[in-house]
Order: sequence, then structure tokens, then C-alpha cells
Amino acid sequence: MAFALDGSEGRTLIESHGQAREIIFRMDAIRRAPRIAPLLLTPSDVKAGTRITLYWPRKACDILVDAKSRFLQIASNYPTFNPHLTLSCQWDGEALVDGPATDPSWCKWRTSDPTSPHWYTVEQCERYVAAHIARDQDNGENARTVRDFIAEFDGLSGSAKQKLVLEESCAARVKLAEFFERGRTRSRAC
Repeated sequence: MAFALDGSEGRTLIESHGQAREIIFRMDAIRRAPRIAPLLLTPSDVKAGTRITLYWPRKACDILVDAKSRFLQIASNYPTFNPHLTLSCQWDGEALVDGPATDPSWCKWRTSDPTSPHWYTVEQCERYVAAHIARDQDNGENARTVRDFIAEFDGLSGSAKQKLVLEESCAARVKLAEFFERGRTRSRAC
């Protein structure tokens, strides 16, 4: 951001795990493209969490001053939607935002976590099922069952819940590809 506003150089300091990393973006005069200068590593007092310091270019200060109230409003509201986040903001050395985490133990969903079946529309779920079938076919794997498929969703790893879903959908001991084809022809017979 600082580089984009300055056009010739921008500095950002990221501190975490006891180390400070200063990243300096400069303009490559020959290629007229931004380049990152060698990373500077120094000790930091930040042991837990991350502190990011943006060095705002002098010639862009009027932009920042004009946006100050809006920026501070966004910064103060940001922890509301990120319950694990503690956010503080200093403006010219003055602490103006101090938003403590409302639920520090809250864990953000990661791509390795199971997804919720409630996240999908019918059309999205159809595409998801089709992608699983295609991957299994392309990799020469045994065709998975509907039970195997639904077990991958958050909250459906237990056999009792799987049994309820399978009974409701008439899919006990049914291969996923067969279930998909049945759904496309809208046949609901068990």
C-alpha cells in the first residue's frame, strides 16, 4: 500500500514470534516494476500474535488524514466479525482503537476442516458430488458410497447421524454415482 501511494518506495514492518521482518518495496528503474529489497530480520518484543506497521509516505498523508474517521470506524468494528482478534491502532503514537478479542478460543475455519452441509445450495451440492465421482473415476479408485461422502461433512461423522440421513434419502448402501444419477432423473424410490 505504501509503495502504491509513493510510487518509488514503500516500507512495511511485520512482527511475530519474536522476529521483526522489514519489507521494503522499491522501483526497479530499468524494468519499471516494483522489487522487494533483501528482507531485514531483527528481534522483536512481539511473541504472540502479529503486529503490522505501515509506514505511510509523506506525500500521501492528506489522503490518510481525510480518511481517518472512516478508517478508525472500520478498525473498531473489525473485531466484531473476528472474535479471536485483538486489534489496536495507534495514530501518530496515540492509541485510538483498542478492541480486545471477544472469544479468544474461537478457531477460524481452515481448508483442511470439514465443511458444513448447510453451506451448499442444491446446485452447489450436485457439482460437489459430481466432482467427487469424477475424481474417483479419474484416479481409478473404488466408487465411494453415499455414507462415505456424507461422513466428510462437519457434524456427520457419527454413524447415528449418517444412518438418519441415509434413511431419509433412501441411500443406504448406495454408491455415490448411482445416487447422483437417481437424483438427476428425480427417482425417489428406495
